[in-house]
Amino acid sequence: TTPNAYINLAYKNVDILLVYEPAEATKQEIQNIGVELEYTPIGRDALVFIKNKDNPVESLTIEELQKIYRGEITNWQEVGGEDKEIIAYQRDETSGSQALFMKLLMPGLTPMEPPSELKPAEMGMLIDQLANYDNSQNALGYSVFYYANYMYEKPELDFLAVNGVTPSDSTIADGSYPFLN
Repeated sequence: TTPNAYINLAYKNVDILLVYEPAEATKQEIQNIGVELEYTPIGRDALVFIKNKDNPVESLTIEELQKIYRGEITNWQEVGGEDKEIIAYQRDETSGSQALFMKLLMPGLTPMEPPSELKPAEMGMLIDQLANYDNSQNALGYSVFYYANYMYEKPELDFLAVNGVTPSDSTIADGSYPFLN
């Protein structure tokens, strides 16, 4: 996991990591160990939002996503979809994708606390749960583009466009997709 990889680095069990930015709690833990890390970006990835391919909603705005994850928008009908509850998955606070979620979508905002069953421990588990959710058409989750598109693809899921821009290699490379890291 991302937090354990950083702790291994802090204790000098490894020399280099190729991972996403750590969560604030992990950064604090490393600082408490007395280690200062050097971060060097070597590529670009994106935070992407994933929904069932049968969900007719194709795009959400940044503000709509923030309101969904704050618990202010709770039904797909409020954003142009069907009259179904939005089941919004999140990751554990220490995960790399949750750190990106907080940094890119929720800076200065507090997300709602999801039920534990909507907070899987691993990135692949989130994608699996979205794909296998009984009322899958109303589930929503997030991941990082590279992982969801190339390493753990599920054909029954689609990426949501954000502000009308669908995440892809080209929209990430040209900077038009809004949630880049």
